[in-house]
Amino acid sequence: MYRRRKTGSWLTVRVELRAMSLIEQLKTPDESSPYLFPFINGTGADAYRQYQSALRNFNARLKRLGSLAGVKGSLSSYCARHSWATIANYHNYQQELICNAMGHSSVKVTETYFKQHTDERIGQMNKEILSQVFRE
Repeated sequence: MYRRRKTGSWLTVRVELRAMSLIEQLKTPDESSPYLFPFINGTGADAYRQYQSALRNFNARLKRLGSLAGVKGSLSSYCARHSWATIANYHNYQQELICNAMGHSSVKVTETYFKQHTDERIGQMNKEILSQVFRE
């Protein structure tokens, strides 16, 4: 169970084996800790400051990695969420299902993730249809 701070909604997320092996490597060794990872060990406002600091550090490192890899645009922790939603949409999962999986309050919020990719997808669809029409 996971509670999104932004929306307050609860999500149940099944952790796949590949992700679990990463979690096992990175998790806090303190089994009594209420937190999964060791970068938070405070409570209340102190814990939130620690979380914000870790997130800023993570995003700065992602930005640097993206720059080194020649990625156009800036990478951030939200890129993973957007990528996941976009891939699910490209595989024709219902937007309501994607909305629920992401913990969004409405499908309208989820739809904003897909609008920027519409032209590219229409172009690919057109190419595939014309390929069938002309039997290429």
